[in-house]
Amino acid sequence: MVDGKEVYISFNRWEDTIRHSFVSHLSAEFQRKGVSVFASEDSASDDRFAEESDAAIAKARVSVVIFSENFASSKGCLNEFLKVSKCRRSKGLVVVPVFYGLTNSIVKKHCLELKKMYPDDKVDEWRNALWDIADLRGGHVSSHKRSDSELVEKIVADVRQKLDRRGRIGVYSRLTKIEYLLCKQPGCIIRSLGIWGMAGIGKTTLARAAYDQLSRDFEASCFIEDFDREFQEKGFFGLLEKQLGVNPQVTRLSILLKTLRSKRILLVLDDVRKPLGATSFLCEFDWLGPGSLIIVTSQDKQVLVQCQVNEIYKVQGLNKHESLQLFSRCAFGKDVPDQNLLELSMKFVDYANGNPLALSICGKNLKGKTPLDMKSVVLELKRHLSDKIFVKLKSSYDALSVSEKEIFLDIVFTFRGANVDNVMQSLAGCGFFPRVGIEALVDKSFVTVSENRVQVNNLIYDVGLKIINDQSDEIGMCYRFVDASNSQSLIEHKEIRESEQGYEDVKAINLDTSNLPFKGHIAFQHMYNLRYLTIYSSINPTKDPDLFLPGDPQFLPPELRLLHWTCYPLHSFPQNFGVQYLVELNMPCSKLKKLWGGTKNLEVLKRITLSCSVQLLNVDELQYSPNIEKIDLKGCLELQSFPDTGQLQHLRIVDLSTCKKIKSFPKVPPSIRKLHLQGTGIRDLSSLNHSSESQRLTRKLENVSSSNQDHRKQVLKLKDSSHLGSLPDIVIFESLEVLDFSGCSELEDIQGFPQNLKRLYLAKTAIKEVPSSLCHHISKLVKLDMENCERLRDLPMGMSNMKYLAVLKLSGCSNLENIKELPRNLKELYLAGTAVKEFPSTLLETLSEVVLLDLENCKKLQGLPTGMSKLEFLVTLKLSGCSKLEIIVDLPLNLIELYLAGTAIRELPPSIGDLALLDTLDLKNCNRLRHLPMEMHNLNPLKVLDLSNCSELEVFTSSLPKVRELRPAPTVMLLRSKLPFCFFIFYEHRVTLSLYKARLQYIPEEIRWMPSLKTLDLSRNGFTEVPVSIKDFSKLLSLRLRYCENLRSLPQLPRSLQLLNAHGCSSLQLITPDFKQLPRYYTFSNCFGLPSHMVSEVLANAPAIVECRKPQQGLENALACSFCLPSPTSRDSKLYLQPGSSTMIILNPKTRSTLVGFAILVEVSFSKDFHDTAGLGFRCVCRWNDKKGHAHKRDNIFHCWAPGEVVPKINDDHMRCM
Repeated sequence: MVDGKEVYISFNRWEDTIRHSFVSHLSAEFQRKGVSVFASEDSASDDRFAEESDAAIAKARVSVVIFSENFASSKGCLNEFLKVSKCRRSKGLVVVPVFYGLTNSIVKKHCLELKKMYPDDKVDEWRNALWDIADLRGGHVSSHKRSDSELVEKIVADVRQKLDRRGRIGVYSRLTKIEYLLCKQPGCIIRSLGIWGMAGIGKTTLARAAYDQLSRDFEASCFIEDFDREFQEKGFFGLLEKQLGVNPQVTRLSILLKTLRSKRILLVLDDVRKPLGATSFLCEFDWLGPGSLIIVTSQDKQVLVQCQVNEIYKVQGLNKHESLQLFSRCAFGKDVPDQNLLELSMKFVDYANGNPLALSICGKNLKGKTPLDMKSVVLELKRHLSDKIFVKLKSSYDALSVSEKEIFLDIVFTFRGANVDNVMQSLAGCGFFPRVGIEALVDKSFVTVSENRVQVNNLIYDVGLKIINDQSDEIGMCYRFVDASNSQSLIEHKEIRESEQGYEDVKAINLDTSNLPFKGHIAFQHMYNLRYLTIYSSINPTKDPDLFLPGDPQFLPPELRLLHWTCYPLHSFPQNFGVQYLVELNMPCSKLKKLWGGTKNLEVLKRITLSCSVQLLNVDELQYSPNIEKIDLKGCLELQSFPDTGQLQHLRIVDLSTCKKIKSFPKVPPSIRKLHLQGTGIRDLSSLNHSSESQRLTRKLENVSSSNQDHRKQVLKLKDSSHLGSLPDIVIFESLEVLDFSGCSELEDIQGFPQNLKRLYLAKTAIKEVPSSLCHHISKLVKLDMENCERLRDLPMGMSNMKYLAVLKLSGCSNLENIKELPRNLKELYLAGTAVKEFPSTLLETLSEVVLLDLENCKKLQGLPTGMSKLEFLVTLKLSGCSKLEIIVDLPLNLIELYLAGTAIRELPPSIGDLALLDTLDLKNCNRLRHLPMEMHNLNPLKVLDLSNCSELEVFTSSLPKVRELRPAPTVMLLRSKLPFCFFIFYEHRVTLSLYKARLQYIPEEIRWMPSLKTLDLSRNGFTEVPVSIKDFSKLLSLRLRYCENLRSLPQLPRSLQLLNAHGCSSLQLITPDFKQLPRYYTFSNCFGLPSHMVSEVLANAPAIVECRKPQQGLENALACSFCLPSPTSRDSKLYLQPGSSTMIILNPKTRSTLVGFAILVEVSFSKDFHDTAGLGFRCVCRWNDKKGHAHKRDNIFHCWAPGEVVPKINDDHMRCM
């Protein structure tokens, strides 16, 4: 018997030079890293070794396959490679190819010569196995530039990472980062590291893995779990005795410390919550010897800071792939879930946000459950957080201070995803110290601040909501309202509740009206402590909420800090609405005509948003808000004037976009940073020149007190101000960084520009030339957009002086013919649709750093210069639509995307085989392209290869790279016979295949070599039948057979299929439906050859189809099944339902207790020649009352054709059921 080893090294054992050198070093390195390895050192060939190697391969987790110079000279080696390939396919063995002294292309060349060397029947199997292994991603290649020891280290690191993925998921990559942080610290000192992250994120697992890996290098080591409890129970000496084996009889501290200081000790303190105990135990590391290492894990960053660790590593959540792997392993006992469970699994993955604890708990809860039960668990999870997860995370919440708890709950309920500056201002208005509180919550892993917004992890968010609900239950009244169902006590059908009991406890209301199951009045007169009021619709943001306000004008509470009400229904606020504490007022899409009239105390108002309030006439009251920072009035179409805000010292942002009736702008406030005037009726900005404060705009920005760097720049936007014909002297605004004049179609000239300008937008203006001042005086410009400036003919000399310009957009400048000079540091150059005839070779040196070059639809462009390979940073080259481009001499070596669609090229350059990074190659509509170069076999697998409509393409080379998405052409080769066998072998892992209009006369059986297909399009071909092997495509979700007019029959289809579209298969006479497994979308429109009895059979089974779908649907609000067929001649076409029809169902008591839901079957008849590109759908509204009398509503639109499907023209009478 052979013991199972983690790694099997497969190589030519008769090649002594490699066996005694490279393989020997590789085996030794694996063993040094603690990885068990099987590699024979016996050169004898016997049956016993063959049996042992077969058993070792079957038990290994990873196989390293070494292609050496003479690998093909040994049958034993070839058989071993074949065994490895079979185990990869059948058992998921991970294979790492190594090319030692040769390349991938040489291996493939040897494959083609095997027939000459061996007459054996196994040659085909060997060749396929070798090709299979050689084409795997991530292979290692020896090089004269790199020593064998470097190659060995790289292989071992790669294998360890792959073993980690199959062992402790996500640990290896994180351990590598920890090793890096430790390597930064000299080994002669006492090194220390803190591991920080939220509860359940894997801190202990990671610390344990580091301990296991490092402990062998230390004289003494200990891992102290739950350190706070251990230290409290045992104290300093007790822990030393238990963990490090210190003799308890040694009572003199000096002797004890001397003993410990002589040792290199690895010490891990896990889950430290209180810094006092840890700092006391560590004693500033006084008792540890040089070279010792301390690792402390904590959820609180400040604990690690007080422990004085040298480095802090923040543990990030698992990525999507790792999360799915962990969840699947816990739920199903394997690394990848079955295809039919993938979508469901991803819902758990998305919910867990990379938290290993949540993933493992959710996964274990699903063990042994049916798909229906799993869907119920998902629905339950959306309503109620798992108790195991809650208990773990709640303990961290309990350790927060009172004010931190308050701030956390306010963020969870009201401010998740909000701008952090806005959040702090609102919280400060409630008496908190928000900067200190938010920083503490960040340090304790409750919230994060990303892109200047406060974010809360899904799990932490649900913990907060559950805490809010639990507190509400304790006091008998909702403390904060979580969803619409909790607010029904405030919204009554007939009368407003007058009792004040409990209402004074309400501090925040967050009401989403999109699924409000009732209509009624809403009143707030008893909510004296209401701070935050938010009313909106998540489904339709511009829809009026089904809420009515009482006649009493005193309906808004006086303590409001935040008022957000989408589609506010009244024309003004009540006169006695107290706004003295209001920090933020958001009323988008309101019906306001004015605010409140008169003078109000607006001392604390910081932000107001009244965007798209199309009836709003004036906002003069805002000039009395001395501390306001942002005014957003965009889309207020009736607004005719803007108040004088010159004295408002804090105003930073004004947005008057599309306020078409505003003809002028008053004095500019000195603090302005962003001024949006695009789409207004302003004809000139002369008032800016006359502003007495305009010179103050030149002041430096270093003193702006905002954490958001975007606030530090000044922005002036006049986009689409089509009446604007003149500008003031904007040079005086030295702090302006962004100028946008796009769409100012009458603007012909700009005299000067601010020196600090970074982005300038002049698209669709009447400018005839690039202002020379840009080239010589505006040195900081980063982006210049002059797209669709149709009068522009030339670029000026001096463009090379613009040393910071990274993006130059000139696409659509249809009269631009010559480009003589360009900036030297360009990263992106857009010239699509220009009149350039050539691309001068002199520009190549200038464009040495360009990443993207867009020359699409340059109809006059005839060629590219020699030396394109010099553009070593170019990754995207777009030449599609250059109809005169015939020859490409060479290509940049680091290209990733190459677009040549619609060009006149006859052949690709041989250098295309050197593009190791290429993943997208678009050659569609290249009608002169006759063949693909043999050098393409050197390419790594592509994501997309598009050969559609390459009508002259004759040869599919047998050495094409693998492609994830191949769009082949209706080529002459396809006309003559079938697709070559190698086509299917090479593309076995593809998930999408389109053979649309490929003129196939039959579908070859070799298609079975592509079992991973999910989407298959065989439309508009000439075959008469589909092979029976189609049923074995267990992952196929979509099959399109549109307009296959010779197709006569359909066999049994795979059970995984969700969409079958056979529209226009006019000869189709036989289908074999499995009524228990019909696709969700099942289209046979215009299939007039189907016998009436077959159509009638499908219709008769329609209720059974819906019934079969019910367990799969669970409580989902989704379509069960949709199928379209020609009406049988005997069918009664009478319509039983008219628009507005409804029905009432009365349930008996027994039915009520067992009711799961409703299944609705709709049958539709079409008139002749129906065609509507918008498709057809049905809106279904269900209303009901539960046993408590609460009203509920479900509202959904069911679409007859699958999403993304082209709506066909229906000829003659048809019907559709669902």
